[in-house]
Amino acid sequence: MLRILLSLSIAAAIVAPLAGPAHARPSGGDGFIVVNADGTEARGSVNYTSFLYRAPGEYQINAPVNIRGCAYSVTEGSSDSSAPALGFANTVGIFEDGHVIMVATYDENKQLANRGFHLIVRC
Repeated sequence: MLRILLSLSIAAAIVAPLAGPAHARPSGGDGFIVVNADGTEARGSVNYTSFLYRAPGEYQINAPVNIRGCAYSVTEGSSDSSAPALGFANTVGIFEDGHVIMVATYDENKQLANRGFHLIVRC
């Protein structure tokens, strides 16, 4: 009987860390924002805001909560039904401030350029 209890205790200790989330999920961070090439918001959710940052093609998105533990996905896009110009976008969170995401947009020649984009944040 003691051997069975000991085996169950060891199994519980091994499995318990795997049962919980790998990190605390921020609440209220899920959302999206559609940004025009000039850095103005076309539409969005949960009070995400943006503005043109530092140089052409570099944008800063401010989140209403700390979203450091979330995933970010960005694509170049337009705010209306027109097809966007050829190009691409990438994104990264800012280590020093968990409320900030940087987005960079590029033209077909891989040069920074002001382009509209769609950003989705999932926590």
